[in-house]
Amino acid sequence: MQVRDGERLAVTTEEPGPVDATARLSMDTYQRLAAGEVTADHTMRDQLTQVEGQIYPVTLLGRWIDRSQGRDDGELERERAQRRIQEATHPRSTATHTARSRDG
Repeated sequence: MQVRDGERLAVTTEEPGPVDATARLSMDTYQRLAAGEVTADHTMRDQLTQVEGQIYPVTLLGRWIDRSQGRDDGELERERAQRRIQEATHPRSTATHTARSRDG
């Protein structure tokens, strides 16, 4: 499965060109993840997923999976709480970061 920035997912048996990260997991783990029996965070924590390359793209994929299954409320609240802490500690730098994030 290839997750490409802003494009549809691609499922193929062929190796893609250069990638930022590769996540490998067993078919059993994939099926449990797709069925909502385990979370992406759980598969990483219990070393059911092996990552080669950058961790951030794999983390985003895990968040996308959680969100698609309606399981991201806890993570969204954690992010809101962290944002409040950052704004209280560094109000100017957080505003600059937010503006840059919105611009792409």
